[in-house]
Parts: sequence; C-alpha cells; structure tokens
Amino acid sequence: MGKKVNWAVLSTGRIAHELGECFAKHPDAVPYAVGSRDLAKAEAYKEEFGFQKAYGSYEEMLQDPDIDIVYIGTPTTMHYENAKMCLEHGKNVLCEKAITVNKKQFEALCALAKEKDLFLMEAMWLPLHPTFKKAAEWIREGRIGDVQYIKAEHTFQHPYDPTDRGFSKALGAGTILDLGVYNFAFAGEMFGAKPEKINMIGRLGPDGADIDSQVQLIYPGGYAIFTMGYTSDTTANTFIAGSKGKIQYNEIYTGAKYVYLYDDRMRIVETYAEPNGWVGLDYEVESVTECIQQGKKMHPVITWDHTLEMFDIVEECKRQMGVDYGEFEAL
Repeated sequence: MGKKVNWAVLSTGRIAHELGECFAKHPDAVPYAVGSRDLAKAEAYKEEFGFQKAYGSYEEMLQDPDIDIVYIGTPTTMHYENAKMCLEHGKNVLCEKAITVNKKQFEALCALAKEKDLFLMEAMWLPLHPTFKKAAEWIREGRIGDVQYIKAEHTFQHPYDPTDRGFSKALGAGTILDLGVYNFAFAGEMFGAKPEKINMIGRLGPDGADIDSQVQLIYPGGYAIFTMGYTSDTTANTFIAGSKGKIQYNEIYTGAKYVYLYDDRMRIVETYAEPNGWVGLDYEVESVTECIQQGKKMHPVITWDHTLEMFDIVEECKRQMGVDYGEFEAL
C-alpha cells in the first residue's frame, strides 16, 4: 500500500455510479469529493458511496486543495470544457471516453496538461483488462500465427429516446465515439499496426447521430469488421482468426470474464478467466491510483499517442458518415 490518493468525481450520472462502486475494493483510492450542478444529487452520491465531501458546483469542488485527481463522467460534448476547467485549476484528470469529440480538442488538452505538469488520461480501461491482455499475450507468443481477421459485435437494443445520451447528438451520442473507440483500440493492439484503409457505413438518427454502424479496418495482412449499434442486439461474439488458430470471446469483449484459445483444428487448448471478479473500471481505478502515487503525468499504456491514433480513425469514420457535433467541435 502506498500514499492515499483522493479522488473527486465530477457529475453523478450512470457511469459515475458504476465508478463509485469500485472504491471499496481499492484502499489506496479514497472516495473524497463529488461535484454536481445539483447539491442534492451530490449529497445523495456522497452518502451512497462513502465520499467525504459534496459540492453543488464543479467550480466550487475544484477549489478544494486536497483533491489529487478528478474523474469526469459528464456527456461527451461537455468533456473538453470540463477537462480544461479541471486542468486550469491544477487538477489531474481522468476523463470518460471519448475524451473529446475531436482530435483538435484532445491536442489542446494535452498541451495544457503539459504546461501545467498534470496527469491526463482518457478513461479507456480496455487495455488494462486481464482478458484483453491475455489475448494480446497469446498473439505476441505466436499462438494463433499471423492475425488475419477480427470480427466483433458491440450492440444494444434500446427504444429510441431523443433525450437519451445514446441517441442525442447534443450529448455526444453515436456509435463512433461511444463504442468505436473500444473497437479501434482492440484492433490496433491485436494487429499491432495502424489501419491502411477505413470503410464506414451506418444509419443516422433524426438529429444526425450515428445510431447503428459497421466499420471495416484494413491492416497489413488482414482486416477487422466491427458492428455497433443501439437499436438491436446481435450475438456479441468476438473472434480473432490467425493463420494457425483463433481466439474467441463468447460475450462482448470489453468486459469479458473468459477468453478461449483454439488451435488450427478448432480445439480449445487454453481458457483464461478474469481473476478478481472485477469490472473494467476497477482495473482503471487501481492503475490510475498507482500513476498518481508515482507522480506520472501520462499512463504508460493509455498514452496520449495511443489516444491520438484512435482519433485519426474517429475523424475518418465521422467524415464518411457525415457526422459532426457543430458548436461542440470548437475549442
């Protein structure tokens, strides 16, 4: 155990509640402060998850000198302004993905974090999850030969609601920013390269958000196809096919409890199970807490370059789909 790290949570929405459940498992990560534009919501969150302080505005919370890091869980279109405000107040930042709506905004945050000598990270916990790391390890060891094809489905069935964050462009809705960032990180790690070509198709909702889509990422030696959406459920299976075997998940890979290794005769030769009974956010809290304890300004795995490479794919997918976020695209 090392130095205690005081965490603050900016916003009390769904994802912030999921994060709040993690602190009891990580004794060095202290649930210290919560800020909301509604003090009653902040107080309720404080009581539910054992935080020490509740604030009725983000600005008031950021005046607290004892905060070590702020987690931002607001809608995507608010991330840039919220993260900028935290950095300007001298606070380290972990911001929910997608960290901004475009690459230009993220570059501006990186410049500000560098100027202020502060930690900044997109909350992309996928590379920290054990089943993801095990699949990548099998590939590095050559257990399935050369990666040739990845297929994954990441979909949910929800009734259309123009005020829901999954459908409202004003809240940063869209498969590209919400689900695509996982897929782009997944494919990049498994192929160990950047895509040479991107093909994106899909369907826009009434306000122009991409509510269903499919993307093909073409790499040297192979390609990946990802199906994403909010209006129908699919199989959720994921497989990585190689020249002498495959890796398969029988559930959505982002939080999979098991991953399976097959040989070239399609026999299961190894099964790996997530060891702690944790969710992805647990691994994120643990890892980021260690970064703050060690005085790091950038996560060693989810680096700024890692996020910038993701944004190169995001921008091309947005262009092909005709998606833009209007006023929220600006600095």
